[in-house]
Amino acid sequence: MNSFFIIGHVSKDIIRKQEEEKLVPGGGSYFAACSAGVCNSNDKKIQVITYAKESERYLWTDYMPKSNFPLKNFIFLDSENTTSFENIYPSNNPDDRIQRVFSLAKPYSQNDIEPFLEKDSVCLINPLWCGEFAEELLPYVKSKVGYLCFDAQGFLRHVKTGVTDEAITYKKWEKKDEYLKYIDLLKVDVKEASILTGISDNSIPVKELIKKILTNNEKTMILCTHQKGITFYDGNDYYESSFIEKFDPNARTGRGDTCTSAFISAFYLKGMSKQESVDFAAKVTNAKLQVIGGITKEVFDQIKF
Repeated sequence: MNSFFIIGHVSKDIIRKQEEEKLVPGGGSYFAACSAGVCNSNDKKIQVITYAKESERYLWTDYMPKSNFPLKNFIFLDSENTTSFENIYPSNNPDDRIQRVFSLAKPYSQNDIEPFLEKDSVCLINPLWCGEFAEELLPYVKSKVGYLCFDAQGFLRHVKTGVTDEAITYKKWEKKDEYLKYIDLLKVDVKEASILTGISDNSIPVKELIKKILTNNEKTMILCTHQKGITFYDGNDYYESSFIEKFDPNARTGRGDTCTSAFISAFYLKGMSKQESVDFAAKVTNAKLQVIGGITKEVFDQIKF
């Protein structure tokens, strides 16, 4: 594969700490793009297709050069709103958080993504909320690309704008049995794996949990991030690697997106083995956990592979 396409909303994250307010770039596609930018040489075609209000796009365009990501390939489609999450911290306790969905950009349509899809490519669909990318589009995208990867959050995470009570909830993917077969690689964390299977993530080992996601002989591979690291299941065998135990809690956001993109870069674009790809993804993710925001080229260059 020579092309890597990332589809998903960026997010304007509003951080409120008592009297302080700060805007920071966010969104799964942003963190995945930073990871793809540092992991791949310039001979690979990497693109992001996202939505954002024109006046707010600087949040990402100012940052992406730090991650070796060409701005011409960070493609913004028009939207009246930018997806925006507000995180309110009324005290100094980081676990004391009130979260609100401030606004949502428009959902994806087939007409919007059609010009960017290529047969010799891997496509990562990385939505922030259920409804951002309709599951009915999966067969079409699968027919247009080489490999289709998807973050389960896009079918499980339901949002309500303007409220703080149950602003974000997780629900079962009702049409999993119908649409999972179109996905080559499904990214989950243990919470999402638990919702997909209906089994508590504390009741059985991670390996058994993610295996039970596949209920109809799907050929989908599963990439799972959890507290200890990565577990990858290819339908037959498991491959694992570890995350570091100590890191800046503020750098935790974007861990899974960074990991997924690094694995895709290693496995699909670089042609590494499955174990090599898992180890590569873990090292890149560990480096990201030392920096707030997307991983930068400066941080990546310090990794010892």
